[in-house]
Amino acid sequence: MTRAIPEHWIERLFSRMESIYGARFHDFWRNVADLGETKKIWREGLADMTDLDLRRGVAALFHTRSVPDLPAFRELCRPVPKQFETPMIPPHACLTDQRSTITPEGIAQIAYIKTIVADTFEQARPDGIAWARRLLLNAKQGQAVSAIQIAVAEDAIRRWEITHRQVECDGDQPDGLPPRVPSPHIYGDREPGSDDEKLAS
Repeated sequence: MTRAIPEHWIERLFSRMESIYGARFHDFWRNVADLGETKKIWREGLADMTDLDLRRGVAALFHTRSVPDLPAFRELCRPVPKQFETPMIPPHACLTDQRSTITPEGIAQIAYIKTIVADTFEQARPDGIAWARRLLLNAKQGQAVSAIQIAVAEDAIRRWEITHRQVECDGDQPDGLPPRVPSPHIYGDREPGSDDEKLAS
């Protein structure tokens, strides 16, 4: 069922387009002999539009560079104007549930990669503080290792033992730490920096 579009509404629509497009509006309708007849055709052509459709078309004028004719204005009244539609892109295989068939060679390659990753992981797991043990061994063999390096290495071993080995239930201490190695930088039980105040005085 169609309805009659009021004349004043069409007049307001054309006035709105004149305000938006200025000289382009007048150039667009320059060769029209009877603009009143044109507005009458517009009233008939928009008779099936709802109020919401018409409001949508008027709002879309602010985003349209060229003066619309009647078919173009009807497009602007659509829920999603044609010029604002997102082009349909064919779905890619990776975005669907379709899975490509893996060849036997591909399955073999995946299995081979898994073995390499597993071997690498197992080789890296046994001792995450090999560097600390290596530092203490170097100090034991008489190589130049600073007291700070030894202290850091011993602390790393202590923490590793707490988190990766059996600990005593009562004291939360490791079962046993490697003995302190002799070093020319450590004298007896003196810890680095323990007597700095005495030396300063």
